[in-house]
Amino acid sequence: MTATQPDMTVTAEDAPVQPVTRMVWRLTELPRPAGPHPRLAGLRVLLIGGEEDIAAGVERELKGHGALVRREPDGPGPVDAVVDLTVGRAYDPDRAASAGAWRRALTETVTALRGVYDDWAAETAADRLCYLAVSYLGGGMGQHPRDGLEQPLGGIWAGLAKTLHREFPNVAARVVDIDLAASAELPGIVAAELGRTGEIEVGYRDGRRYTLTPEDRPVAAPALTLGSEDTVLISGGGRGIGWELARSLAARHGVRVVVTGREPFPSGDEPWFGVDEAGWKAYERQIWAGRAKGESPAVVRGGWPAPAAVGARHPSDLGPAGGAAHRVRALRLHRPRPGARAHPARGRAGGRPLAGVVHNAGVDTSARLPKKTDEEILRTVEVKIEGFLNVFEEVRGRDLKFFCSVGSLTGRLGGMVGQLEYAAANDGLARLGQWAARRAAFPVMTLAWPTWDRIGLIANFAATLRYMAAIDVADGLERWRAELLAGSEGEVTFVGPLGKAIDPGQAIGYPVVPALPGFAAAYPKVFHLGEVTSYQPHAQLTARVVIDPEHTPALGDFRVDGAPALPPSLLLENALRAAEWIVPEDFPALRAGALEEIVVPLALLRLDGPAIRLVREIRGFHEGHDWIVEVRYRHEGAADGPEASLRIVHETGAPRPPAPPRPDVQQTTTLRSGPPFLHWRGAVVPLSAWTAGRGPPGGRGPALPAGRPVGDAVRARDGPSGRRAGERGAAVHHPGRRPLGHRRPPGPRPDRTALRRARTHPCRGRSLARRLADHRRRLRGARGDRLGTLRPAGKHDGIERQFMSTPEQNKAVLARYYEECLNKGNLDVIYEGATEDHISHGTAANGKEGVEHLKEWVRLQRASFPDLHVTVDDWILEGNKVVSRFTARGTHTGDDYAGLIPAQGRKLEIPGIVIDEFNDEGKIVESWFSMDSYDLATQLGAFDAPPA
Repeated sequence: MTATQPDMTVTAEDAPVQPVTRMVWRLTELPRPAGPHPRLAGLRVLLIGGEEDIAAGVERELKGHGALVRREPDGPGPVDAVVDLTVGRAYDPDRAASAGAWRRALTETVTALRGVYDDWAAETAADRLCYLAVSYLGGGMGQHPRDGLEQPLGGIWAGLAKTLHREFPNVAARVVDIDLAASAELPGIVAAELGRTGEIEVGYRDGRRYTLTPEDRPVAAPALTLGSEDTVLISGGGRGIGWELARSLAARHGVRVVVTGREPFPSGDEPWFGVDEAGWKAYERQIWAGRAKGESPAVVRGGWPAPAAVGARHPSDLGPAGGAAHRVRALRLHRPRPGARAHPARGRAGGRPLAGVVHNAGVDTSARLPKKTDEEILRTVEVKIEGFLNVFEEVRGRDLKFFCSVGSLTGRLGGMVGQLEYAAANDGLARLGQWAARRAAFPVMTLAWPTWDRIGLIANFAATLRYMAAIDVADGLERWRAELLAGSEGEVTFVGPLGKAIDPGQAIGYPVVPALPGFAAAYPKVFHLGEVTSYQPHAQLTARVVIDPEHTPALGDFRVDGAPALPPSLLLENALRAAEWIVPEDFPALRAGALEEIVVPLALLRLDGPAIRLVREIRGFHEGHDWIVEVRYRHEGAADGPEASLRIVHETGAPRPPAPPRPDVQQTTTLRSGPPFLHWRGAVVPLSAWTAGRGPPGGRGPALPAGRPVGDAVRARDGPSGRRAGERGAAVHHPGRRPLGHRRPPGPRPDRTALRRARTHPCRGRSLARRLADHRRRLRGARGDRLGTLRPAGKHDGIERQFMSTPEQNKAVLARYYEECLNKGNLDVIYEGATEDHISHGTAANGKEGVEHLKEWVRLQRASFPDLHVTVDDWILEGNKVVSRFTARGTHTGDDYAGLIPAQGRKLEIPGIVIDEFNDEGKIVESWFSMDSYDLATQLGAFDAPPA
């Protein structure tokens, strides 16, 4: 059996440069584990780092639950888990002592990972290996307002843990954050967390367990200005994006920019000096041609000049044209000794005040762990961490407008293959920035960027696109300036769509929320992943798949011999999505061209208990010009039971020979008496049938008698052309929805006098709303009958459909309304979620009715509060009603509120409650809104005494 898939050619979504979303990471609470993980019994654990008394307590706790614990990395036998207590004491103000502490702890970590490398890299079982690191930021990962950040360097191990899956695909990595004062609780926490999968970052504070969840939030309005009297220092700006920022600031604001780097500025005699892009490409080819045997690409690229130097023809060409030409100055700095202070700002401002600092220094050696020395690893972290401390300690007493650290998404989301310590350095930098913000009078921000479009430290741009799309340079520079002018604080990330190289460990380690770019493409892949039990990148994946009625309502629709069952189409969808995890090593653009050899035993689909529990095995391999993924399903624990299988043929885009003709498949028919063996109830997905009518405009579709089964309609011939309904040119129409380009049929229009009369009736109560909705449905039904429609029946098997939309689906409609409409200002989303005759209680009159009233109300709120952001704190779902308790936050910088309260730039934070009632079609018909108007007016200064 073969099914052809729709065309899935490369679209703009596959472009290398994609828009990014500004996201911050907030604390969200997680349930606490019930107790120690059952896997501890017999687990072979290597315990490293930390203070001796705490390490001894952790060792006793783990041994008490059956674990085999040792403290020596070079001990006998294999290791299943590494527990890394890192630097378990408070930050030492003595810089040399502090640098020595993290260097010793990180060296011990690297030594332990080197010792297990061969064993762990070859492991294919997904339930054996564990790495757990401990940080001491306060229990809220530095995000809680009461986090003490006693040891701010724990972020180094957080970034390392988040990238460890690139070295060991089947390691369950986790970083646990606690308050240093709560170290006595650490043994029990380690026993509860070791071996668990799921969120990579977990914190314990005040008896609660937390993780970090991304949230899109717009940048604030400008809070400061930059001008010709200001100087900005950019460390590490001689290469890539730092230099572009310097030019942008000089051109747009006239500031004087001092750029530091480790290289001298060119004399002008270099062969590459002043060349254009074509000249640089020629020079690049010459360098590669002269590459010494065995010399690594990283070493070759490391000797290339900075972009700032290549593009310059004369020192006056460093800045943009005009008055900004001499406002960018390049300085060479030598690398200080660890713990020694550098003074990049001292004596460099030329009499102008130092307004801001951008710490942009960084190095990266992209290679797997065995190919790096300890010194190379320490140097990558040192440039970020010690460089930050050097500059911050020098300027912390100054009256700066901003201090900006340049981070990377490798720290927040984990790095690429070979970026273990680079991710560690960047996450360490972000946490260090949170520590510095508590100790400075000026705003301290860390901006975590994706790859810049062909600029910066990246040596292989094409390879980075496998992990995430790049950011456009012009767009990124504008976003950067906006953050500086807003005086942003904390960690800000700029996230683009995830690439194809996301792996199972990364997918389950972070909350996948709708606000993430590319959510619509990424979420189905993650949803269908299942619980992985075995994984070998680019080759095979085995997982447990649990399908239950709560998460798959269609289980109640399809029946096999009277028993609920999984529709075969959903099993095929699961196979297609799961196949996306196994791709060739070069990550080519794949097109699922066909499903072949589909075998689905119906007995496998039956729901004989609370859930269908399957084992799914996937194997990928090349077959000629195609990439083949074979998928098999069987019941968990039943090796000899029924088995489903299919082949998914992916076209790679390579030239293909003509396909040989496929043999015809013998079709068989089984006759059966009695009740239907296969049956569709239609309680969730309605069963539809053709009704008599004229057909679609132009007469191109089939006109079928009433009650004709849908399957027969699809097979019906359409005149002498032989085109089948459902193919291109045929159309299926839904009640009340006109086809694109269709003109209203001739004849009198429906009389809407009653609608207008009802809409203006002074008593707009619930019963009137129901009558109004019924009247509209009758009008839609009449118009639909005239067009010839595919209409859902009202009852199936004698069971009347009470609610077509589930409470969870209704909640999703509201969540989209809050996020897209209220928070982002996409007002047209209202039409998707509310009926045209929507009734709203508790919102001020604005001259409009129905859904237009609601749209105008939202527009007025956002006009007063341009940065309005609403967070839902609680959901209550009951039948066709959803209650949401929310908190609205914003700054009154726009229009007068309600036309009465003038904007004074005041912050607003106010709770409220909304009750929304949904109709059968999943749209809001009526809403009751409640918020403390007196509190709102008070926060906005409505009752303040007027100025004297």
